[in-house]
Amino acid sequence: QELTWGAHYDNWVFDKTRFVLNFGSNVFEAHTNHTSEAQRLIRALAERSVRMVTFDVRLSNTAAKSNEWVPVRPGTDSAVALAMCNVVMSEDLYRGEGEAFLEFCKVTPQAEATVAEKVAALKAHLGPYTSEWAESISGVGADTIRSLAREFAAAKPACVISYRGAVAHYNGNETERAIQMLAAITGNID
Repeated sequence: QELTWGAHYDNWVFDKTRFVLNFGSNVFEAHTNHTSEAQRLIRALAERSVRMVTFDVRLSNTAAKSNEWVPVRPGTDSAVALAMCNVVMSEDLYRGEGEAFLEFCKVTPQAEATVAEKVAALKAHLGPYTSEWAESISGVGADTIRSLAREFAAAKPACVISYRGAVAHYNGNETERAIQMLAAITGNID
């Protein structure tokens, strides 16, 4: 996250979110600001019936408390995140808050690129990362990837959490950046 946003860790607004998409964070056992984050997330799930989906290689305590656990092969979270981004961009699900946020993102080498140029660049970049491609790498079904991408993009506000499970391996930095791109293009930052 530091490479993407300039801050080392994120704190999520569980008090207002309607949907939590979790990539390998075992927030109910250990995480940054563990006690307060776990308490806020439990309140959101229990008191407001917030939906949480967890991608994790194992049935962790957090995955067990989620509405849905999606097993993913170790080290392949980035494939799922990129495929979800592909769905969001190719189906124009970024329109609205995600599109507005792109004004502040550096997507092309041109500092003064328009939002339309940034959208075109993202669509071209994400084109090869189809749900079928991600399924062959991650073991997560293409239909599941598409469905969750659409659900996450439609839920406002929503948040995506990650760390440890998704980033504590080779190419973990790039995995985190793909996950944060998903948050950005759906307008689910802060």
